Amino acid sequence: VQSSYDRQNANLALGWTPTERTVLELAYGESSGEAEYADRLNKARQIDNRDAALLLQHEFELSWVTAVELQAFSNKNDHIMDRFDEGVNSGANVRRMTEGGHLWFELAPLDALDLTLGLDYMSSKHDGRSMAPGDVGLNDLLNKPFKEDMRYQNYGLFAESRYRFEEGEFGRSSLLAGLRLDDWDSELLIAQQGERDDTLYSGYLRYEYQTAQHQYYAGFGSAQRMPDYWEIMKASADNSAQKAFDLKAETTNQFDIGWIYQGPVE
Repeated sequence: VQSSYDRQNANLALGWTPTERTVLELAYGESSGEAEYADRLNKARQIDNRDAALLLQHEFELSWVTAVELQAFSNKNDHIMDRFDEGVNSGANVRRMTEGGHLWFELAPLDALDLTLGLDYMSSKHDGRSMAPGDVGLNDLLNKPFKEDMRYQNYGLFAESRYRFEEGEFGRSSLLAGLRLDDWDSELLIAQQGERDDTLYSGYLRYEYQTAQHQYYAGFGSAQRMPDYWEIMKASADNSAQKAFDLKAETTNQFDIGWIYQGPVE
């Protein structure tokens, strides 16, 4: 079988509204699955996930603060990939444990201006185990101890705004803008080992014009992204015995211009 997929999910969310303007929600979910991939040799024998989150939302009757949202979360992923079904003694078991949260403020300093300010935090640890010379099959893999191989933390700060210009004779327009700052602290615990500190910037600017059933828009955005765990765990281009821990952050610049029509088509 070149490609197949099976997954089971169970999710539970309990909400409480002590006032008309307050929501408190506790959520928990689990999923498990397996997959055969047509584009790679390894199969996913086990894809297990557990997630828990606590969410608090509150709306204010104030002129400058309209709402606040606070969330804390924790999740764990456990993934086994191997080629045992093909008679090849190749397999690995990797896990990721992540904790974090965010705090968002919805502000309205001016009648024509909406402003969102936010802070978020994420801490993630990875560990794994793999086959050694002489090992045969899944049982030998599962008898191996886990070894932590990477950890990282991220602190993020962002601001996002929408300014609504005074409505004119033919329509209304808005200017949207956002800016984000991320501080990453990463540590590699295997191969060459090491630490790195990255400060990344992202932002966008977008203009929208609405008239009758037509909306016209133009915008530009720039986003920076840290290399993820799987990219870093690849062999370095300069030294195959080392990990690609020195990969630079990815920068994406994008320009959009478009037209949206909503209404009857004759």
